[in-house]
Amino acid sequence: MIPQEGPYRGLLRVLSERGYPRQQQLPLDAAGRLHVGVPFCGSFWEHAHLGSHLEENLALFGAAGADVLATDILDTYALRWAFAERWGVGDEHPQIRVRMCVKDLALDPFPEVGLCIAMHPEVTKGGIWYQIIGSLVKSTRRGLCAIATFFEYEMKTVCNMVEMYPSEGTVFEVIDNPFYDSHEVREAPELRYIVLVYGGG
Repeated sequence: MIPQEGPYRGLLRVLSERGYPRQQQLPLDAAGRLHVGVPFCGSFWEHAHLGSHLEENLALFGAAGADVLATDILDTYALRWAFAERWGVGDEHPQIRVRMCVKDLALDPFPEVGLCIAMHPEVTKGGIWYQIIGSLVKSTRRGLCAIATFFEYEMKTVCNMVEMYPSEGTVFEVIDNPFYDSHEVREAPELRYIVLVYGGG
């Protein structure tokens, strides 16, 4: 088990127990598919966990399937990306499609999605991160965006940035990752704080 796996399961639990019930409905495309975004994805090690989670919740969304777009500014993990894309191919997971691509979110805004999961944005660096967080909020103006941070000061910075890019009806809340209810909070706790941004349509 890699160190992030437990906290990531905690994040998915927050989505299931808090995010989806409050948002009630995530937007689907004309084919009835849910579009899911994973910005600054790194190696996208969590692709199988996310894919299985989506499969389990498709009926809740009323979705025929899910299209996952995972991006990063560099293709450093091209080989691992190839494995992630193959996960959604074939008979084992026919309802899930995974596409990986290089994308500079400071220059090219994230496309509209129904669900976005953003982990550990470097928001305290300021600068371009204002545009990036704004892009994510706008991309889920009718859906749900989850932004997870290590530290409280990062979480507060995310909240301030979200408030700078409001859409009509958009609200947000902060949830502590339930993984840490029963596990030690390490010096750099993965996904410790989860900011849920609910689109207002």
